This record gives sequence, structure tokens and C-alpha cells, in this order.
Amino acid sequence: MLKAQANPLPPKVYGENHHIIPKSEGGGDELDNRVRLTARQHFLAHWLLYRADPTIRSRAHSFWRMCNGRGKVQPE
Repeated sequence: MLKAQANPLPPKVYGENHHIIPKSEGGGDELDNRVRLTARQHFLAHWLLYRADPTIRSRAHSFWRMCNGRGKVQPE
């Protein structure tokens, strides 16, 4: 996935923004904390974050949302 930053997605390829340091862990919306990934890369990024430490509830919740088609947070 590190290749994703070095090789940005072409403009017409579907991509999703991913926070390198999760917002729930202190990361912000700055450009240097975001990377554009394919949907598969994005799913794998959340799976790897969860696997790295499954005791962090926010990581478990984010991965659960991706597994259950709830990747986008809806505004209230």
C-alpha cells in the first residue's frame, strides 16, 4: 500500500480517502495524513490496522463498518 502514495491513482479510477493515522487516534484531515486508495487497498488497510491491535475498539468498529457495507459515515 505504500506504493499507493508513490503511484497516485489515475483521475478516472475509483478511489477512497484513507487516514494514515486514524482520526480516532489523533490523526487529522491534513493532506499529509491522507492517501487515496482503491476500494480493495482501503479494505486491506483497515483489516491490517485491526489485526495489528484488535483491542483498539475504534479500529474494530471501522473494520466492522467496512465488512458490513457501512464504510461512509452518514451526516446526522
